[in-house]
Amino acid sequence: MEKTFAQLKKDLTLGRKVKQNYSSWGDKLVGTVRPITKVQSNAVRLDNSWLYYPKTSKQVEYVDNVFRFYKVGKRPLNEKEKAAVEEWKKITQTEQYKKDAEYDAYTDYNGTYYQQKWFWEQKGMKYMFYEESGGLKRDMNDRDYVWDNSLKGELEFEYEIVE
Repeated sequence: MEKTFAQLKKDLTLGRKVKQNYSSWGDKLVGTVRPITKVQSNAVRLDNSWLYYPKTSKQVEYVDNVFRFYKVGKRPLNEKEKAAVEEWKKITQTEQYKKDAEYDAYTDYNGTYYQQKWFWEQKGMKYMFYEESGGLKRDMNDRDYVWDNSLKGELEFEYEIVE
């Protein structure tokens, strides 16, 4: 039976033990049973390491005594975001912008940095400047995608409450 994220937080109490069944970080601790040694609103400590809760309940599954934490999901840019990217590209091709960027490169000035930051803020897309905003953040490694807290990504951890 599926349970809520709130129920999971209630069930992860001091003194209980959990067994790690899966980790996307490697299998070093897979199969180990560890006690919960401290409980906070955003995490539990298992022995001497912290297990932080995902940012939203969308990244949590809790069925019977097994719980899974998922990474934040990512989606392609939507049409509005793509149009804004094209608009920004046009700005960067102007002679004035190129001149300002060259000045920034030779001095300790950051005019074009703040120009771009202001551009995205004015568009209501602060997250497109690689700062998290409203649960969104542009992917720095793949600029055609946005990390979105409302989407479930890949499985990160799976644990089972054993005691």
